Amino acid sequence: MGQVKSEKGKASTIATGIVSASNSITTAGTVTRDKTSYYTANTVGRRLIINEASMAENVQSKISEFVKLIHGVANEFEVVDEKISTLWQNNLPSSQNKGTTGLPSLYSNPSFVPQNNLFKE
Repeated sequence: MGQVKSEKGKASTIATGIVSASNSITTAGTVTRDKTSYYTANTVGRRLIINEASMAENVQSKISEFVKLIHGVANEFEVVDEKISTLWQNNLPSSQNKGTTGLPSLYSNPSFVPQNNLFKE
């Protein structure tokens, strides 16, 4: 059985990449209105162009907020992971033999058969 382990560095790397990508939203350039041409969609386009900068800043702000949440969850996970590890280690007698599953032999049950009818697709 594989080891369950949190990798805060991986979450941090991904979050940093998201922030870098979100920075390009507001640095891509500005949109300017064409004051001389008239098209049917001009009124809608004009309104959207006027609001484009504030919408881009709003999107970037929400992405930044999301990344802070990722960091917060990663930090909380690290704390809980450490607590579980400590509890686990403190509650196992040192003389207890651990099997191939990483669990003490007390918890191993080689005759266990899952009841597949409990799982529906």
